[in-house]
Amino acid sequence: MPVPAALEDCADPSVTRAGPSWYLTCTGGRAGNLYPIYASSDLRSWRPTGWIFPAGSKPEWADANFWAPELHATRDGFVAYYSMRVTGARNAIGVATASTIAGPYQDTGTPLVAPAGGASDAHLLGVGDALYLFYKDEQRPSSIWVQPLSADGTSADGSPTRVLTPTEPWERENVEAPWVSRVGNYYYLVYSGARYCEPDYAIGVARSRSPIGPFEKHGPPIVMRDDDWVGPGHAALVEGPAGVRYLAHHAYRSAEGVPSCDGARTQRRHVRFQPLTFTDGWPRLGEQ
Repeated sequence: MPVPAALEDCADPSVTRAGPSWYLTCTGGRAGNLYPIYASSDLRSWRPTGWIFPAGSKPEWADANFWAPELHATRDGFVAYYSMRVTGARNAIGVATASTIAGPYQDTGTPLVAPAGGASDAHLLGVGDALYLFYKDEQRPSSIWVQPLSADGTSADGSPTRVLTPTEPWERENVEAPWVSRVGNYYYLVYSGARYCEPDYAIGVARSRSPIGPFEKHGPPIVMRDDDWVGPGHAALVEGPAGVRYLAHHAYRSAEGVPSCDGARTQRRHVRFQPLTFTDGWPRLGEQ
């Protein structure tokens, strides 16, 4: 699927369906607005519909690192999860609520998940009436945890469980950006390994028959750099029109330069939608 023109500078994409439309949000902001929201009827053409936090409504507890938002429907309306840096401290996961998916969203006033080592990359999974929040614990080496939530998705309910650690050489002691979807008899945990600013950032997958693990890794990545795209990562599984499944993720276009972690990056992270099929119990990319 071609890169949507509206999403050519949109890192850490997440995609949610609400009614007949799909909604996408991603890292970043402009002119005081945080986390853009886009809508589409076909996953190809996207139109801006607003911001999770319009200018002047940023959560008071945070001061930087406005990363990796997600939107989800709950029994009471809609929730947004996001990563932000607690003022003078480490990153944490926040949550805000709204009556419509386009907002406006109201932050609850305090972080939802804030481990001592820092947290980011929140993802919500609903299983029946149960809600689970997956996230990255930033303590090195990093790991992915799952936290049961209350029925409205705004508070913790019980203790978190670690479900994934870096064990593969390509992960370089870092796993992050979890997204979990059930397909058939398995829960598939798609995640990223290495560093987001490296060309060899890549997307892996693990599976389990339970939403809280244990998860079995596929081993090698399912998405890696190629001649045209480098640093693919932060993926979401989405079912599009006619039931076709796609892997939405960001990547750097090679023609715009190779990314680096030296602080001088100017390249954009573009959103890609690639068809996904399941063969022998594992996801595989279809034709690009």
